[in-house]
Amino acid sequence: NSNTLHNVTAQELKQEEMIKLPIMLSEHDTWEGAVTGAVNSRAALEESAKSDADYIRPIVLFQAQDKGQEVTVEVLKKHLIENEQIPEERIAVATGDQRELDGINILDKACPVEYVITKEALKEGWDCPFAYVFCSVARIQSAGAVEQLLGRVLRMPYAKRRKNDDLNRAYAH
Repeated sequence: NSNTLHNVTAQELKQEEMIKLPIMLSEHDTWEGAVTGAVNSRAALEESAKSDADYIRPIVLFQAQDKGQEVTVEVLKKHLIENEQIPEERIAVATGDQRELDGINILDKACPVEYVITKEALKEGWDCPFAYVFCSVARIQSAGAVEQLLGRVLRMPYAKRRKNDDLNRAYAH
């Protein structure tokens, strides 16, 4: 009575070069520090990606807090633009109300998006192998929610191991 077709471990997926492991977790004292850490991780990965034979544009997935809390989508986007000096065209918001990824091929070389801000819209069904860095400024209550969100940054680009080990890992702040 199960809809499970096959069980596979993360280690088996790593051996088949399908996912990025390990997950490099960095803790920060402030949300601003976590955001800066994520931006810096993406910048370092972008440098690593330049020497890769395949096109890779590392993307950061941010999880903002709900309206009425401190770090909403709007606060986070403003921080990225004003404090981290990220051009607005490199930021996409994907929430129930704002669907800036609709109709965009995020894997296209011409796509400028390097940062995606969400609340919960990407917990299920969003798939981008260029997503390398996850940064949450929200309080995540359940282990299942954490697993689903981290799962957004695990898929390996082109389903093959990269020469640079930095590109074989996922990053979380």
